[in-house]
Amino acid sequence: MKVTYILHSTGPHEGSTIAFLRLLTIVRKKGIEPTVIVPDTEGIYPLLLNDGVDVVSLNFRIATYPRIRTLKDAVLWLPRLIGRIVVNKIASRSVIDICRQRKSQLIHTNVSVVDIGYRAARQLSIPHIWHLREYSDLIGYHYIFTRAQQLRNYKTDLSYTVCITRGVQQYYQLEKHPYSRVIYDGAIEKEYETITSSIAQPFFLFAGRLEKGKGIEDLLVAYTLYAKQCPMHWPLRIAGDTAIVSYKQHLKNFVRQHDMDNDITFLGMRNDIHNLYAQAGALIMSSLSEGFGLATAEAMNAGCLVIGFDASGTKEQFDNGKQFTGQEIALRYTTQEELVLQMQHVTLTPQQDFLPMKLRAKQTVEHFYTDQKNAEQIIQLYQGILDKTM
Repeated sequence: MKVTYILHSTGPHEGSTIAFLRLLTIVRKKGIEPTVIVPDTEGIYPLLLNDGVDVVSLNFRIATYPRIRTLKDAVLWLPRLIGRIVVNKIASRSVIDICRQRKSQLIHTNVSVVDIGYRAARQLSIPHIWHLREYSDLIGYHYIFTRAQQLRNYKTDLSYTVCITRGVQQYYQLEKHPYSRVIYDGAIEKEYETITSSIAQPFFLFAGRLEKGKGIEDLLVAYTLYAKQCPMHWPLRIAGDTAIVSYKQHLKNFVRQHDMDNDITFLGMRNDIHNLYAQAGALIMSSLSEGFGLATAEAMNAGCLVIGFDASGTKEQFDNGKQFTGQEIALRYTTQEELVLQMQHVTLTPQQDFLPMKLRAKQTVEHFYTDQKNAEQIIQLYQGILDKTM
């Protein structure tokens, strides 16, 4: 089976990239011949090349309207929009040539905000899979030209969708569509040893991109309230970064203005994030519209207690766990005040008391979110599409 994959980014720390690499490792072992198309030669490009993967760098952009953050962005908005449309039209032609040369049987686009694969597949009359991972409009990505048109694209002939949660599927109005499947991302390669100790270091951890939609500002405000109310408060460590220098400075200014420099540490992007999960007293998943929440599943698998905003993918993971185990697998909150109370609760409660919850969380991850289960369901989808049984 020959499949062409299209990624919107080569960033090695992005959840969509991590999920794709885990899938790629398994499908290659199952005999699938992949061609991977990426937008640049940074990040994972050399890693794929060195691993013998057929990887091609093309010049293309995401198929959403340019964002306006500054006056310069506003002035350049129209030229940037026209540039995106032209560049992507050229890129889709290149995808057609690549697929013809490789004799690709289907195209699998790793996110919803790239459409060059869909357009190429239409010209080639081969199946196309959209991997829907994000609540696009809710996190500031607005499709060219309209959301309504994008929803129609998902339902055209030879168009299939993989949604990473039931919530994402509902958001795109695909829950009743016969060519749509819910397949959870793989968060672990295999089952690890059962947690035998409740010992963790007394600090809270945030892991993710530094952007408003990830709830980082709400977390900082809540943390300052918690620190004032709890004399024996834990420090907060922030593992993540942003390409927007002004926004990172904005966050650091907030920390400085509230005299929290000794309590809040910006760690930047980390390659040892799994060690941090295992060490942290609790991960705070503050994302407001999380598609799935790979960090949540990875942290729970590492034996880390999770405090999570009870919405979107985070809520679905918590609900799955409660239904599967019969009890809560994490600590939920819906307001800033509730987050403060949960942080106080974790700080003042003996860690041993959370061990049963951690064990239930790990059992949930091992049941729902393994790499093997994810890959098997994706391959079954491929086979069903090519056999015309779905």
